[in-house]
Amino acid sequence: MYATALSFIFIATQWLTSAVPIENKIPAIQAKSFNLNNKNNYVVYWGSTDGEGSLSDYCNDNIYDVIILAFAAVLDQNGVPQLYIDQCNGQDCSALVSQVQTCQNNGKTVMLSLGGGAGSYLLKSNDYARMVANHLWNMFLNGTGEQRPFGNSVVLDGVDFDIEAGTKDSNPHWVTLINELRRLTKTDPSRRYYLSGAPQCVLPDAWFGPGPQTAINEADLDFISIQFYNNYCGVQAFFRTVKYVFFFRTW
Repeated sequence: MYATALSFIFIATQWLTSAVPIENKIPAIQAKSFNLNNKNNYVVYWGSTDGEGSLSDYCNDNIYDVIILAFAAVLDQNGVPQLYIDQCNGQDCSALVSQVQTCQNNGKTVMLSLGGGAGSYLLKSNDYARMVANHLWNMFLNGTGEQRPFGNSVVLDGVDFDIEAGTKDSNPHWVTLINELRRLTKTDPSRRYYLSGAPQCVLPDAWFGPGPQTAINEADLDFISIQFYNNYCGVQAFFRTVKYVFFFRTW
């Protein structure tokens, strides 16, 4: 089982997370502000919520450490991620290039999220999962040979997996995808790439675990951001506005 840091998501205006690491081995090269050793990292999902403002609004502050672009919500028959991100025109995100660069220059870690609450991203096989990993590497990280939605001047800092649908049979394929993507990131020692997951607060998460042949147990993730919102076990249970139990201590 890989050592994985935990970050706990609470909803406050936008989706925020505060990362609480459980590992001590941190690579020397990493984003300027994001450090898994810190207990006050904040993560925001941007790109799929009405009234969230521009991406640059989140780059020019001292609040957010990680900005996750949401979402690559569909995988086509060849495993190519299809983007549904505000200010992107389908697979053309040139309108966001300067904003992403500003974020990164200001020390923000900028990642892409695959999945989401609505979409079609079922992994059909391990071979298909490896195809998806290679597309992610070539299109968004430091690979080549494919159309790059953000152009060649932008290399994102990693990929997040917000898997909210699937089948039990497909769960091991997420392990294959993430570990293949990790293998690809290791071919570029000049940068630190983050791979993260966003399981629901229900334990275990239906698609991500923990459990045998699940990503939390067997994939090489850097951290997970548990969704303590939109679920009965979320932050509303902490304030006792519902009869259910807040699962923070359970995780």
